[in-house]
Amino acid sequence: MSSFSHYGQTLDATNLHAACRQAAQGRPQVPMALFPFDGAQWLTELIVAVQEHPLRDDLARTLRALVDAAEGIDLQILGVVAEEQPGLFDAEGLIAALFRTQTAPIETRETLARAVSRQILDGRVSSTEALRVLAEEPKLREALAPAWVVGDHAWAMQQIDDWFHGEPDRDRWLLLRIVSVFTRGELVAIAEEMGGNGDVDPNSAAGQIIAYAAEFADNEHFVALGDQVRWRSSYAWAPR
Repeated sequence: MSSFSHYGQTLDATNLHAACRQAAQGRPQVPMALFPFDGAQWLTELIVAVQEHPLRDDLARTLRALVDAAEGIDLQILGVVAEEQPGLFDAEGLIAALFRTQTAPIETRETLARAVSRQILDGRVSSTEALRVLAEEPKLREALAPAWVVGDHAWAMQQIDDWFHGEPDRDRWLLLRIVSVFTRGELVAIAEEMGGNGDVDPNSAAGQIIAYAAEFADNEHFVALGDQVRWRSSYAWAPR
């Protein structure tokens, strides 16, 4: 039986679920000198460490089961891990958890929404009409906005002006969250799309995005990501 040592604990198929559950409850097993220890960090480091290990598939099944069960689990911990290391998480399970937790603290739901957004942006699942209802909740709207702009583009373009509120700090944060997921091609394309009539209020969503593109489209970060425009094709963004 394959095993793996993680923070001094030997993990194998017989105890992996229990160890991960403990971490997802915020109580990972680590040497006493490291107490207290963050459950999200424990899980994230485990995912990275087992990428080429036989336990990888067992870990993927364990994470899926933890998200689906949720009872006694801190879904905010799992959401943080899923956003950081999305590859072993089940996208549909994360979406189901987001809808299932309507009475959970908004911080938990916002974290799950960011994890779902990452799944959509990485091409692991499509954005659907069912997700649009979440735009009614400001925190979830902000978390999912980048995924909607890329994965539900036509609808997002009809809504985006309503997402900006004329509050400079808040609008700037949302702007940066949206553009941070773009390739250079997407940044240029959306600026051209939003500036089509040539008469744009500089304080509107369109005005802010156009100004950002004019300043940063040739920044090495965007240039390095290339000219692909995901909403113009049935994209398969290289999963990370």
